[in-house]
Amino acid sequence: MIELRAPAKVNLTLRVGAKRGSYHPLDSVVQSVSLHDVVVVRVAAEDRVVAEDAPDVPLGDDNLALRAIRALRHAGVDVPGVEIELAKRIPTGAGLGGGSADAAAALIAGYALAGEPAGVDLARVAARVGSDVPALVVGGTIRMTGRGEGTERLSPVTSPIWLLATPPFSCSTADVYRRWDDLGGPSDTPRAWPRTSTETGLGPLNDLESAAIDVQPQLVLWLDTLSRLAGYRAMVSGSGSSVFVEITDESLLPEAVADPLLSSARHLSVVRPVDHGPVAMEGRGQGGDDR
Repeated sequence: MIELRAPAKVNLTLRVGAKRGSYHPLDSVVQSVSLHDVVVVRVAAEDRVVAEDAPDVPLGDDNLALRAIRALRHAGVDVPGVEIELAKRIPTGAGLGGGSADAAAALIAGYALAGEPAGVDLARVAARVGSDVPALVVGGTIRMTGRGEGTERLSPVTSPIWLLATPPFSCSTADVYRRWDDLGGPSDTPRAWPRTSTETGLGPLNDLESAAIDVQPQLVLWLDTLSRLAGYRAMVSGSGSSVFVEITDESLLPEAVADPLLSSARHLSVVRPVDHGPVAMEGRGQGGDDR
């Protein structure tokens, strides 16, 4: 049995290129954070996924963790049958990479169960599963490019903390990308790449934010509420629906919990940057500081 803590991510920046065939090339700074799922992988007679108390998580062929195991086998890795048990803390449909985090953990666990054979490019296998998976296999502060196969480690982000809120609604990634295309796609306006999240207050750095708001107009209220509370500009993570803002300390959390809008969040916590991908569990209770 292999038990891993699988960190979520936020997109500190996200640029989206014009659609090429079936995908949009990305250029994004992805940051692993302290909110995490727990992924347990056991040898079993046949593949199965278990996710108690997580009705929104697919348990069949659409599950990214299961697809990760099968991608390993397709790459020639002799992975035995497995049971994948998911203890979900990362909300679904939230722009936090929950399914991709689980897939990254499953890749690492499946590779270990197969004896870590030489000559396997886990990043290449990960890119076949989903665009966020290679960055989450590596973890930390990563610049992700292309379809996700390009990963570059950046100087670690260590000092900021963020107030993270996931509204009681989801954003369909496919719907947000379609709306982004409808709104005109890439802008010609150049934007400087921030090296750390302390620069996220300079302006919108997520190309998908306007499309996510168009798909879920309520996001404006969530962004405005977090921005007023923290005094800095909040932003959408990925395709949404989660929003986050940099804060100086945790004293804002009780005020956020008391806010009528934020109190309806599916998830509301203070999260910190972490400098790793999926890691072996050393004990529970090390995720985001839940309300």
